[in-house]
Amino acid sequence: MNKYIISLFATTILVSSLNADNKKVNSLDEYLKSIEISGDLRLGYLSYDYNNEKALGEKNSYETAIGGVVRFDFPIYKDNISMTLSPYFSKSFSELSNDNLLSDYKTFASIDSDFMFLGEASLNLSYEDISFVLGRQIINTPLMGDDDMRLTPQTFQGAMLNYKVNDFSFYVGYFDKWQGYDAGLLSVENKNFNEFQKMGTKDSSGTALFGTEFKKELSFSNIFSRAYYYDIDKYSKVFYLDTNFNNQINNDLSTDISFQYSNQSEDRNSGVDGFLYGTMLSLTYKDLYVAAAYTKSSLDKEKSLFTGFGGEFFYTAMNEWSMGNLSSGYDEDALGLYTSYDITNKLNFSFYTTTYETDVDEVKENDYMISYSFNDNLNIEAMYFDINDEKDSDNSYDIFLSRLIYKF
Repeated sequence: MNKYIISLFATTILVSSLNADNKKVNSLDEYLKSIEISGDLRLGYLSYDYNNEKALGEKNSYETAIGGVVRFDFPIYKDNISMTLSPYFSKSFSELSNDNLLSDYKTFASIDSDFMFLGEASLNLSYEDISFVLGRQIINTPLMGDDDMRLTPQTFQGAMLNYKVNDFSFYVGYFDKWQGYDAGLLSVENKNFNEFQKMGTKDSSGTALFGTEFKKELSFSNIFSRAYYYDIDKYSKVFYLDTNFNNQINNDLSTDISFQYSNQSEDRNSGVDGFLYGTMLSLTYKDLYVAAAYTKSSLDKEKSLFTGFGGEFFYTAMNEWSMGNLSSGYDEDALGLYTSYDITNKLNFSFYTTTYETDVDEVKENDYMISYSFNDNLNIEAMYFDINDEKDSDNSYDIFLSRLIYKF
């Protein structure tokens, strides 16, 4: 267990005798009742089916597992100081799984390496419009996010300061490690569970971020804009900007137009260097949502595009593929069409399709998703991802993912 987690726990024990009025609580039972417990439990099924297993160096695989998060929020002082401890866990059912999962990110956990660890362990401070979180935490910024597409979300180890003033929010953060689906849950070599790993390269000391967000409601439009700068030690320096204009035409109809731009510069010959821009148009009419997006990247020879630590910030990002997944060193275009419809207030169906293209390759992903909410706490979802290499069908494959999720 890391030293800072021990320190956080010691701090909680030291001051947990204080209640909201900074007076000693009457009993341990009184304090225990003040602890907030939340989270979710998930039962999932995941399968990969490859057109040609040898061509991709993979094997057809399937896995059934149960997992989730149990979050404990400990009050320390009024509403200003608290502590969060969240065990994350996943347990595979060997009778309903096989052992063919080879890639470190294509899994819930591992039949040989189920896990339980502290995915969140943080000290939380807040005063008026200022908040500060130290430790393992969930964050959602354009290039760093929870990418919650398995049984547990991604989290980051570090510190984040947030200050809100008028229509602006300012963020300053530093993170040295991360864990989760995109980070690789499973070590392929020894099939051991990977907990928190370094960001960028093995030699990187971490990632510093600086961000500004602006939100304003005007008579003709609602504006939301973000600008972030990420300094990934010994890997890349990334600037990101996006702006969204939302127009509420009437109670049933609204439109959105969005623009994004990212510039990425190489550090220590990492091979990451280039820029990307994109736009997205969407329309919402009652229970129907339709959208179209286009993104384009420009890369130097033998350079590649950094796709983020789970943020999936590109407008054309799909559940499996995103900009930058095709051959490095080639400019890339992506065009996506998306639709979602609430069949009832409990049942939703969505279909997304995006084509990624360079001078040497073309990949198309079709995503079909259906979800049903039994109530506010329980829902089920099924997703089918069809990935087709238009130039070589041997590289095509399908993914099926279903999750039963109970929130408490």
